[in-house]
Amino acid sequence: MRKRRGLRPALITAIAGGISLALASPAWAAGTVNLNKDHEGKQAGYNNQCGDSRFKDKPADHDGWHFVLPGEGLGSFTKLSLTFEDRSGSPVEVTIPDATDAYPDFFYQASGRTVHAYLFTPAGWTLKSGSADITGNPKKNDKFNLSHTCAGEPSDEPTDEPTEEPTDEPSVDPSVDPSVDPSMDPSMDPSMDPSSPAPDNGGGLPVTGAAAGAIALAGVALVGGGTALMVMRRRRDNITFTS
Repeated sequence: MRKRRGLRPALITAIAGGISLALASPAWAAGTVNLNKDHEGKQAGYNNQCGDSRFKDKPADHDGWHFVLPGEGLGSFTKLSLTFEDRSGSPVEVTIPDATDAYPDFFYQASGRTVHAYLFTPAGWTLKSGSADITGNPKKNDKFNLSHTCAGEPSDEPTDEPTEEPTDEPSVDPSVDPSVDPSMDPSMDPSMDPSSPAPDNGGGLPVTGAAAGAIALAGVALVGGGTALMVMRRRRDNITFTS
């Protein structure tokens, strides 16, 4: 009987400890909270604080985002699920932490709690909504906030340099004078080019009409014929007719 009486205090202590743990467990239950409604639709530049030392590794063409879990629930972030809209208006889902995507992120602790989350995205995005998985009592941590940002410069910003407008007009060769008829251009007809050599006539004079030899022969024939007629007439005049 004495042994049984000695076990009672230990059993009572164990039961009391279990009840205490059961009552205390809701304070550390996991839960989900949403992004503060006042911070939906924000872009980088909201509460711009590029002096935050944890933005020092941010690429120049990226925006920096800092989220914080406020309240007295003594909880921590375990995961953030965020929805952005990129510059083209397309939705982009981003998770923190996620080492497989193209968007650098990390958690930061304060007083032993993971209540800070950092994210870098391409410049120009808009934060649309978000939720966070946390430890602690969601009734005390009913939301998380966008604390501050650091705006970057988009890498494809348009320049002020004028662009050449396309034209339907045909291109003009500057070496050709459109006012000159190509058919009258000496470069198109060698015979009209004064610098072109004359046709080769065997080294003689250029031919300008009938052949010179034919003219000379005709002249000789005429002269010979005239001479013959004069001789015949003189002979005729010297003949004396007798009856």
